Amino acid sequence: MMTITEPEKLIWWEQRFLDALLPEYNINPIAGSSLGTKRTPEQCAKLLGNKRALGNSNAVGLKHTLEYCAAMSARQLGVPLTAVHRAAISAGNKGKKLSSKTKKKIAAGHIGKKCPAVSEANAKRICSPETRAKHSANGKLRTHSPKTKEKMSAAQLCRWVAVRLAKEQGVRNVVE
Repeated sequence: MMTITEPEKLIWWEQRFLDALLPEYNINPIAGSSLGTKRTPEQCAKLLGNKRALGNSNAVGLKHTLEYCAAMSARQLGVPLTAVHRAAISAGNKGKKLSSKTKKKIAAGHIGKKCPAVSEANAKRICSPETRAKHSANGKLRTHSPKTKEKMSAAQLCRWVAVRLAKEQGVRNVVE
């Protein structure tokens, strides 16, 4: 049976035919809706497979392959974030505390790696003689507070005593 109608009346006509004919093989009792549909596990697996084949990333429970994740990451490399986006990320991370387990994982991931941004910046940094002179002068002007000097003296005395005791006991390779 074929009926010609306007697109906005299509669902109304479909529901009329469903009510009148009571089709045996139609699993959707309501026109234009999948509400109330009972699917077998096989049907669910088939639908999920179709969604993956179509590249639907909004499928619930969908896991991206490592290759796809790498491709998404490569697409975003070098794309600068807007000031609004950076502010939103910063606001979202404010007040978050990392667990010690998470901190250890992050630290383990950084072992043996250099920060490329810092490495490149340091490699390109060439100071003029005037700038070097300013840095040198600033370093010479810095002095420690009397309290800090006292702590440093006490620490030096402790090291000196520890080295002397170690030498008296015959311990080798003591760093003075």
